Amino acid sequence: MSELLDVEVVGRPEKCYAGQWIPLTLVLHRPEGSGSSVIIKNVDCGDREVQLDTELLPGDVEMRPGDSFQLRLPVRVAHPKTISLDRIIVQVGMPGDDPTNDSALSPAQANLEVLPAIGQDIAIQLESLCAYGKNTKVQLTVDHKGTAHFTDLILTLGPANMIHAGKRVMRFATFVPGQREQLEAVVESDTLEVAMTAMAGATPTSARVSLAIEKVRSGTELQRFQFLEPRRLSADQKTLYLVDGKERLLVEAVRAAYPLQGGEKYELVITPPDSAVTDVHLEEIKGVINVRTKERTSDKRSWRFFLDVTGHDLFSKPERLFYTVTRADEILKGEVHLRLGPERGRYLRLAGALGIAVTLQGIGAFFKFLAKPDYSMEEAVSHFNFGSDYQLLFPFCIPLLWVIFRLWDWLQYRLQI
Repeated sequence: MSELLDVEVVGRPEKCYAGQWIPLTLVLHRPEGSGSSVIIKNVDCGDREVQLDTELLPGDVEMRPGDSFQLRLPVRVAHPKTISLDRIIVQVGMPGDDPTNDSALSPAQANLEVLPAIGQDIAIQLESLCAYGKNTKVQLTVDHKGTAHFTDLILTLGPANMIHAGKRVMRFATFVPGQREQLEAVVESDTLEVAMTAMAGATPTSARVSLAIEKVRSGTELQRFQFLEPRRLSADQKTLYLVDGKERLLVEAVRAAYPLQGGEKYELVITPPDSAVTDVHLEEIKGVINVRTKERTSDKRSWRFFLDVTGHDLFSKPERLFYTVTRADEILKGEVHLRLGPERGRYLRLAGALGIAVTLQGIGAFFKFLAKPDYSMEEAVSHFNFGSDYQLLFPFCIPLLWVIFRLWDWLQYRLQI
């Protein structure tokens, strides 16, 4: 149908998200020498899941030979899918001709990938519970109202310096349609920022929402809640072991955090305080701490989780493992505080890689010193000159670098927490 019109879609963005208007431009061109003029009567789409915004399309646009016409054509779909742009239909007819003779023209075949939009699927509501001075205790309700299946969902509350109590970072291994979670925080601000990141299949998606914090309306609200009242928290006994072959070595907590090292295997035992618990589910940190297996102990009181630590960061950092405890009438939450350090020997290998050349240079200088015909250990010590004999100290650079890395790791970890 190129003798009537050339139809082309331009302006496709790199990333498109479900539920949002995607700005497209439809370019129509009437070839030279193509005879009489034609009338653009309508623009539609054969895919009924695709919504077109044709409000800016004037009625019965006449195009003469050689004319070009551009139409802003935003499109939208409610859920992630691949849009076939050749399903867009341009209805073209001749002036005064019977509408049954109209032609339907489409652009060349091309696909537009519409990605999941976490900001559209996950709704967050905020409720102010009580106030204490400049601080407001709020409850967040995170509700999945869409259709996408999210994994590794991370919610981060901000501003960071305004969150005075409660979890600032929450992780969920999966977040499926219909799932709802509630959490509480104490905020010294008029607004609460919530950043969301997750994976929808193999596609990353993110969004940021800003929620206004309403003031507590009256003093009667204070009677309904206690400030910083713990809710849905589980008080369990937690024991961690380092699995070294067939041996299990107890790992003691340091400042309430269990030290873990990259490349090692661990066994975490969670024992609820009573026998009414039916299940304990531990959420792993993808790519950092993976849950290899889970089993219940023979006495049916504890749950045992075998962990693989695969994090490869250079310095130690704080981490938390979150878990849920299921009872007959409620679901409680718990967490395990960790100090995640690099794998064994990491600092020594790094110090060796950085200092091997200098060390070899120092060893060479030492042997040259020994080769002197007037060599005397007593004279060497008493007449040592740093300005000329400093190369003799080079063999000590590797242990010095190792000590520096260990001290810096300890210092930066203390500054983080």
